[in-house]
Amino acid sequence: MTEDEKIIRHLEMIQGIISQLERNSFLLKLGSIAVVITGKLISVFLLYIFSHKDTYVSNDISTMLMLDVIILLFIILGFWILDGFYLRREILYRIHYDTIRKQTDTDFNMDVITYYSMPYSKLKSAIFSGRLTIFYVIEIGFVLFLPIIVLIF
Repeated sequence: MTEDEKIIRHLEMIQGIISQLERNSFLLKLGSIAVVITGKLISVFLLYIFSHKDTYVSNDISTMLMLDVIILLFIILGFWILDGFYLRREILYRIHYDTIRKQTDTDFNMDVITYYSMPYSKLKSAIFSGRLTIFYVIEIGFVLFLPIIVLIF
C-alpha cells in the first residue's frame, strides 16, 4: 500500500466517524422533539382528566403545568448538552481530517486529544453554537409558550 493510499484510507476512516457523529446528533434532535411532543400530549390529557369535577385529584392545574414545564426543560437541557458533546467531537474530527489531509504519511492515529486546546473546539462553544442554540431555544419557547395558551383559554 502506497503512502497516498494510506492517507486516503485514513481519511475515509475519519469521514466514517464524522458521519456517525452527525447521525447521532440528528437522532438526538428527533428524540428531543419526540419527548417534548409526548410530554405535552400527556400534559393535555392529564389537564382534561383533572378538569372534570368528579375526580378525586386536586385541581391545581397551574402547578401541574409548571411541573410539566420544569421536567421538560431539564430533559431539553440534557439533550442540548449531549448534542453539544457530539458536535464538539465532530469538530475535533474535522480538524483531525484537515490535519491528515495535509500530511504526506500517516500512522492511522485517531486520537483527537491534541486538538482540545484550540479555542473553537471547547464544549461550551459547541453547546452554544448557532445551529444548536437556535434549535433548542425554539424548543424551549414551545415548552414555555404552550402552558400560557392553556392557562389563558
